[in-house]
Amino acid sequence: MKPDFQAISQAELRSYVIAHPDDLEAFETLADRAYANPNPQWYQPQDIGRFPELLEQHRANKYTQ
Repeated sequence: MKPDFQAISQAELRSYVIAHPDDLEAFETLADRAYANPNPQWYQPQDIGRFPELLEQHRANKYTQ
């Protein structure tokens, strides 16, 4: 039985999509969430010096969504 894609976390949905690459509904739900992100992050080449800090922020946010 498929999980309720609207009810599971971003991390759980991503794991499901990786484990079930042929499940188009799951992939579309994941893509919809990515496009619905109201706060996308864009970086400039000069931000390379802040890479360790930015990576840590990304990891912290990734597991709280």
